[in-house]
Amino acid sequence: MLVNIKTLCSGSLVRGVSVFVTLLATAFFVVPSAFAVSNFQFDAESKTVKMGESVEISVKISTDKDLQVKGADLWLIFDQTALEIQNINPGDFFTDSYNQLIGEKLYVAGFFNDTTTVKSGDGVYATIYMTPKKTGTTQLKFDCRGNEYPDTSKINVNPQSPQNIIDCSTTSQLVLNYRDWE
Repeated sequence: MLVNIKTLCSGSLVRGVSVFVTLLATAFFVVPSAFAVSNFQFDAESKTVKMGESVEISVKISTDKDLQVKGADLWLIFDQTALEIQNINPGDFFTDSYNQLIGEKLYVAGFFNDTTTVKSGDGVYATIYMTPKKTGTTQLKFDCRGNEYPDTSKINVNPQSPQNIIDCSTTSQLVLNYRDWE
């Protein structure tokens, strides 16, 4: 079958190919919801506290409304010579939690025991209470290095085959200043 080039270049075939190419190009450049911003944030960028007093640090979780989150792992890096953990309370986002100090990091897991429960949106992941061991300034930050590390922060969808949706570039840091005031 021979196709006349003049016929091919005019009419509905060219418009059809043009629409197809436009749709194909759009599919590659539109960001799907799986890549929407999901992260951990501190409740403030900095806090100043009197030496000997406890500071309350609220960690918030934010997920895209179209994604159904099953669980999350938070790894918090802080100077253990400067701060001591007093208490960790679970937030309102997940129904269950677990925490443990592992090496130089605090690990806090949030999850649903019920295998059918998922959630999206914003909420409090955990509230951490710390006291200073010495005066000065120290920093808390989330360990967020990517999927190839088992001990990095994650926000997981799909419980059968977990997919980490955290955007590490949008997580925050917290500077704590402890002063000896009279």
